[in-house]
Amino acid sequence: MCFVANVQAQKVDSVAKKGRFNFKLSMPNISLKSKKSKTATIVTDATKVSQGTIGESLSQVAQKTTLSVMTGVNFSKQSVSAAGYTSNFNYNISENNNDLFKPGFFAGVRIDGSYRQLHDYAVSVSLNKLTSGVGYTSYNKLSPYMGKYTSFKAEDNLLLMNVAAHYKKLIPIGDRVRYQLYAIAGPSVDINVGGVSTDNQVGDTYKKIFFKGDIGLEFYNRSNYNLFFHYHHSLSSLTNSPISTSLSSFEFGMMVKVKDLF
Repeated sequence: MCFVANVQAQKVDSVAKKGRFNFKLSMPNISLKSKKSKTATIVTDATKVSQGTIGESLSQVAQKTTLSVMTGVNFSKQSVSAAGYTSNFNYNISENNNDLFKPGFFAGVRIDGSYRQLHDYAVSVSLNKLTSGVGYTSYNKLSPYMGKYTSFKAEDNLLLMNVAAHYKKLIPIGDRVRYQLYAIAGPSVDINVGGVSTDNQVGDTYKKIFFKGDIGLEFYNRSNYNLFFHYHHSLSSLTNSPISTSLSSFEFGMMVKVKDLF
């Protein structure tokens, strides 16, 4: 009886041991490769869409803009008030006063376009050679000498780089199929790239950059060239305080589309 009980106990123990250690752990299969592939596909598609949208936008902008070259003549004059300025230099106003518009010339490039087919605009960059007349509105006395004097001699030759942004408005007159007339207005900035005389360098009288306001008329015809007339007036003084110098100028010019030149 004892022997049989021991045998049965061993069998039960053996079965228990087998049941305790012999089992399998089943885990779900996770495929990271497929998820990475889908993510990469989504990113690639988004990149293609973005590149396509940018490319289409640039193409549309290029189709709606016109590149032209322009040239012409300008007539300019400076009005100077320098009564509060003193220096080691003195100039006889009668020898330097030329209160009239003097001729110069300019040349540059220009881009014309339309924003949402509603607002026409023009952006230009040009190099302007000004031979300016000068009118003095104030003067000094220099005892014991007779006459009118000034300690500031305005520059009558300036080399300026002009950057302009103009809004264009069609004037609804005449046969607009044959020709078009636009009114323009907008700001521009002049950068003095030619420098000034030694006397004005010593006194640091002229500014490097100054701003102007522009208005004008532009005539577009069916020929290869278009004509324009612009008036410019400085919005700030060309010179540092206490000298006040304003600049007025007229431009008569012609522009030709680059595609018509080649």
